[in-house]
Amino acid sequence: MLPGLLDGPGIEKVSFCGPPMGGMAGRWLGSNAPERLERLALADTTSYFPNKETWRERIGMAENDDISAIAGASIGRRFTPGCVVGDDNADVIGNARGFIMQTTLERRLGCGVAIRDMDFRGEPRQIGAPTLVIIGEKDPASLPRHGQVIAAGIPGARTAVTRDAGHLSSIEPAKAFNSTPREFLAF
Repeated sequence: MLPGLLDGPGIEKVSFCGPPMGGMAGRWLGSNAPERLERLALADTTSYFPNKETWRERIGMAENDDISAIAGASIGRRFTPGCVVGDDNADVIGNARGFIMQTTLERRLGCGVAIRDMDFRGEPRQIGAPTLVIIGEKDPASLPRHGQVIAAGIPGARTAVTRDAGHLSSIEPAKAFNSTPREFLAF
């Protein structure tokens, strides 16, 4: 699917940066279409979640509860305690909650199933593009050690830690995050 998105406008190679689920997409692209990648940045992502029951519960919550219940539970797993205002004085939590509230049930279920079933543990050595793994120092979802394992499995990969960042280090703290992939992808 991802190579097809590049084919439409005739893009041969890309430099790709993907935070959490985008990191899953980047890992897939790096393993399945490595010739399409110039550079790869993976942020706040993991290779595998062994506890399938947690994801079954979250999928059940998406099927049975109001989206506002999902938004409340989701926010607590994505940001560090006390995160209210971002670097640009935007209401980070409010904006994230609004984004989640706009997600359709179908998309929410699809994301939950994709995360539950994801297993990239055997694929990282196939990634040949220069790779940077960005780790949120206080990420409660994709733990910092998960990022270290990803980087250790990709030949030549390096890591960068975003200090005081939770699961969405591209949002909290955005300024600290943005310079890291920008410098790496600019080569």
